[in-house]
Amino acid sequence: FETRYSVLGVGDLLYMNSHIYVSGHQSNPLDIARIRLERADPAGDLLGPLQAKQIGAGDIIPTTMPTLGSPSPERGIYVSREPALKENKEEAIQVIACNLFK
Repeated sequence: FETRYSVLGVGDLLYMNSHIYVSGHQSNPLDIARIRLERADPAGDLLGPLQAKQIGAGDIIPTTMPTLGSPSPERGIYVSREPALKENKEEAIQVIACNLFK
């Protein structure tokens, strides 16, 4: 029998929204560590002339391709000029899914 732990934290860090996940066990105290920093601005005032509305860095989810399935988190950055929440009147249903057991 081995003791495991996991910690999930969400909050503000460095003027950005942060998502932090850490887990481990007795033989490996820091087994998994993931961090993602994000910032959104509906006016598009991020990164000066790029007029970005969303930026992020850390463990991000790459673009989803319908034929390839759900991607796993990878280290990287993203910049987008699209609004963080885009309303589509034709598709009013949003589905959020996650795999709790790997």
